[in-house]
Parts: sequence; C-alpha cells; structure tokens
Amino acid sequence: MKNILKFKKLNKWVIAIMDIGLIMLGFYGAFMFRYGFEPPARNFEPYINLIPFIILFSFIYINIYDLSEVIKKRISDMGISIFLSLILLQITTVVLTFIFRGFAFPRSVFIISFVLQFLLLMIWKAILIKLTRKIVGIYQVMIIGDKKESEIIAKKLLIDHKESWHIKYMVNDYDFEKISEIIDEVDVLVVCPKLEKYKKSKLVTLSLNKNKKVYIIPELYEIMLVKSQLTNFDDMPGLEIEQLQLSVEDKFIKRAFDIIVSSILIIPSLPFMMISAILVKLSSKGPILFKQERLTINNRPFNLYKFRTMVNNAEKETGPVLATGNDSRITKVGSFLRMTRLDELPQLFNVLKGDMSIVGPRPERDFFANQFIKENNDFGYRTNVKAGITGLAQVYGKYTTSHEDKLRYDLMYIRNYSFPLDIVLILKTIKTMFTKSSSKGLENDKTLQQLIKEQDKIVFSEVGATSNERKTVFKNGI
Repeated sequence: MKNILKFKKLNKWVIAIMDIGLIMLGFYGAFMFRYGFEPPARNFEPYINLIPFIILFSFIYINIYDLSEVIKKRISDMGISIFLSLILLQITTVVLTFIFRGFAFPRSVFIISFVLQFLLLMIWKAILIKLTRKIVGIYQVMIIGDKKESEIIAKKLLIDHKESWHIKYMVNDYDFEKISEIIDEVDVLVVCPKLEKYKKSKLVTLSLNKNKKVYIIPELYEIMLVKSQLTNFDDMPGLEIEQLQLSVEDKFIKRAFDIIVSSILIIPSLPFMMISAILVKLSSKGPILFKQERLTINNRPFNLYKFRTMVNNAEKETGPVLATGNDSRITKVGSFLRMTRLDELPQLFNVLKGDMSIVGPRPERDFFANQFIKENNDFGYRTNVKAGITGLAQVYGKYTTSHEDKLRYDLMYIRNYSFPLDIVLILKTIKTMFTKSSSKGLENDKTLQQLIKEQDKIVFSEVGATSNERKTVFKNGI
C-alpha cells in the first residue's frame, strides 16, 4: 500500500490551525493596509478583544464547510466553501462588534480582510490539494457486491471522484479467498448493501488486518446501530436500539426553532420570491405556484406549495411520474429554480403553519410512497418525523438521487438528530445552491463503460473488469 493511510492521518487540526492563522493574518493585513502599518489603538483594540471569538467561529465554519478535507475536494468546490465560510465569518464579526460595542472597528477592514483571506486561503488550499494528490496518488478501489449494485456504485464513484479514484476490481461473485489474494493491490474496499451480513463481517475483519479503508453502504439495521446505547445483562454487554423517532423535548425544540427561523427568513426571501414569481409567469403559461398533496409526520396529508418548475398540467397525459435528470417537462426557468432551490421558498409558509419543518425528509406523494413501501418497508419510517424543506438527502444528494439512497440519508438524519445538526444542514444547504449544476446530470447519463474509458484506467469486458496492470480476468467475478 502506498502513502495514503499515512497522509490520511495528517492531523486535520494542523490544517485547521493553518487556516485560522491565515484568517487572522488577513485581518491584521487589512489593518496594516488601511492605516499604513500604524493602526490607531482606538481602532485596533476592538479587533484584539474579538480575537478569541473570531478564532472560535473560524473553527466552526471551517468544520461546517469541510475546509480541512483536502484529499477528495476539487479546487473549485474548495473555493465555494472558502467564500461561504468567510462571508459568514465577516457577518458574525460585524454582529460581535455590535454586541461588544466595538464601534471603532472600521467597516472598510471587513472588505479588505475578506479579499486578503480569500486569496491567502485559496493559494494555500490549491497548493495543499495538488501536493496531497501528488503524494497520495490515486486510490485503488475494489467494489464487492452483486453486478447491478456494483455498477451503480462504481458509476457514482467515478462521477464524484474521477480524479482520485480508480476502480481496479469489481467482485460480483463473492469469493473470500480470491479477494484475499488481491486485497494488497487496492487501498479501499467498498461493500454493497445487499451483501450478506456474515460476508460483510469477514470483509471488515480482513480490511482491518490488512490496514485497508473499508466503506459499507448501510442497510436499515446498520443505520439503527448508530448511537445505540451500551447496556449489560449481568456481566454480558448488549446494545439497546432506540425507536427511530424524536423525543418530546426534541420535537418542542425543533418546532420552536422552525417558527423562529421561518418567520425571520420569510422577510429577506420576499424579493427572491417576487423575482421567481415574475420569471415563472413570463417563461410559461400556467399558475405561478404549484400546489400538491404530500405526506408529513404520521402520514398526515397536507398541501405543499412551491414555484411551478414544469409546464402546466405536466402529468395530464402521463399520470404521476417522478422527475428525471433531463425531464422534458421541466422549463428552463424551472431548471434554474430547482438547481438553486429557489422553488422551495414558498414552503417557508408550510413550516410556519406547522405542516413541515425547516430540516427533515422531503415530503412524498401518497402514490409514490405506497410504491416505495411495497419495494422496501423501511420507507415508512421517514414519516416518523415532520417533512422538511432541506435535509441530508438534499445536501448530499440531488433531484435524481434514487429513492433508496434518499431513504438511507433520511433514516441517518432521524437516527442522528440533534439541534446542532439542523444548524449545520441549514448552512450546508446554502452551499448546495451554488454547487448543484446540470453537469452532474449530464455525467449521470453516461454509461459505466464510458466513464471508465474517460478515466483510461480499466477496460471493461463481457465477463467483468480487466486490469491493465495484471492482464487477468476472473470469470463471473472480478
């Protein structure tokens, strides 16, 4: 194995400390630039007094937007994360100056410091990302599971990590001895969800013994084990699995937070709602708002509101149909509204009314919910909490994400719910408005073979994947 694990263990605290140091240097440089290297004590002291708070919030935003994660990040994605982190930090610092009455803190310094901090962090991150890729190289990956799941997962890995992930082997016909022979040639194992439990257990043990990274796409029982409580029966340890729902206290806090946040957000959102309404009206015939019955907590139906993104009466001929990546029913304005999530803004009124929450699983239609439950009974657990405007599936997925993957995100959210998690997901949602683009949809239309050829690392054959390095094919397996 190469230097991956050693480099992976590079302490993220070191990167975070360097990031904070550059942020503080940006503030200091702004004062020097503004006052010709002799800032008056009256103006400089408010900054000195706020340093502990600036460091604290810098660390918070660095973690929320994953600025310390450099191995998998693209430079463009890092730039958006840096931009949003610094914007939030500047706003927070302005608020702090009012709270601590540091009115002598020059407003011009915020603008200058933002520019300096952005340039310093971008240069530092670009160097770090390129250096990391050079040292680490490319992850050699083995995917283990049935053919259908393996190909879906391989496609997603190549779309998101084509610069740093190399699908070396795809094991469709489980053979532990065969896997043991070639595991030293890979760095990462990815285990498909439907693989039997005892096989997963053996693979985890093998990976730990061989010091390999292993990723498991979880099933419900594996999600339920998260945050399980340790208990004991006499001298025998056990795990207590709690119900997949929120406590009374959590529901109260969440509702209070929803009322406050929706009330505050409606006012600054009004200009965006007006612009969206005008664009919808001018771009196509039909109503501005789209109303549809959806399901929320305890399968209770309610009317969801959003800006219309499809042609009027889109389901008149087809009946209920899920939207696809290149759905011809979606208008050009509708595509933009979906990409930026502006079409969801009217749902702030659904939140204020109590039908929805700011954060939670997206509300589904009864027609599709019944279909999904027939395929997977676990789908019913989504309505153990109120439906939400945003959530894990909206932050890490997209409109075309499969309902199985959305279900995994939703169940993970319910199992891991906390008030700070809601705050983090709201802030991360801001980033999705800048990073979700049609380019991913275009890549999603490509076949696995096309993506592999583009990477020019593996040639696919009828019986599996052929490694250019080993020149070996395992029939019905690798």
